[in-house]
Amino acid sequence: MSNTVLVVGAAGGIGMEVTRQLVARGDKVIATVLDEAQAAQLAGDVPGVAQTVLLRLDDADAALEQVRALVAGLERLDQVVVCAAIGTIGPAELTTLASYRRTLEINTLSGIAVFQATLDALRASKGRLLFITSMSGKIAMPFLAAYTASKYALEGAADVMRQEIAGTGVKVIMVEPGGVRTPMVSDQIALTKKMESGLMPDQAARYGTVYKGFAAAAQAGYDGQGGGSTPDQVAAVILGALDADDPDTRYIAGQDAQQLLGARAAMGDKEVDAMLAGFFGG
Repeated sequence: MSNTVLVVGAAGGIGMEVTRQLVARGDKVIATVLDEAQAAQLAGDVPGVAQTVLLRLDDADAALEQVRALVAGLERLDQVVVCAAIGTIGPAELTTLASYRRTLEINTLSGIAVFQATLDALRASKGRLLFITSMSGKIAMPFLAAYTASKYALEGAADVMRQEIAGTGVKVIMVEPGGVRTPMVSDQIALTKKMESGLMPDQAARYGTVYKGFAAAAQAGYDGQGGGSTPDQVAAVILGALDADDPDTRYIAGQDAQQLLGARAAMGDKEVDAMLAGFFGG
């Protein structure tokens, strides 16, 4: 029996691959994208999507009402996969409060909005809600303050969701990827170099090595070094979690995430800080 699946953020690297694999196996996929350009890209790359909806996530209140209306028009909803996120970068001191706010709105509050908007339908189907979080939701890294804050917050919120709806038949699942070779990463690399070139001398003295270290680490991951994943590998983990009879609460995706989260569990904070300082040239 095929499932009806809502994929939020279906035009991104992981989201598009999840959508592709769901459609290929015969599921009915309702996909959300940011704009008409993404809708056209998705239609060209993944024929067979049942419905594509434009959904902005930078206003979680509006997203809540839009997703509620979308779900009300469905006969049933079996699974929800929340893939949408932005990868805000920069030192904590230099990241504007507006950037923190927007990152939390899109990466955290919109996920909570999707939970609230779909929960009744998932209760009826005893379905599954899966969030793509990140290894950055468990281990903080230099240059990713806003992103890390949003993913830590999403992990905590999802834990509470799972606890509060235990016994209803709805499963809340998190998948924690490490580095994934997607356009978001290539965009981050280009932006990092541009941002570094615009630093004031005192800023460059404080943070220049961090910019260079992040760009080098991101480039190595994008080139396939360091144990990162491809979108199809992460999508396979996601579909495995959706299909499991008794899914785990969390799945780690990628050798780099396995290694770093293993180190985080085994080390104290100062040891982790020293390890990451070595990675980032500190």
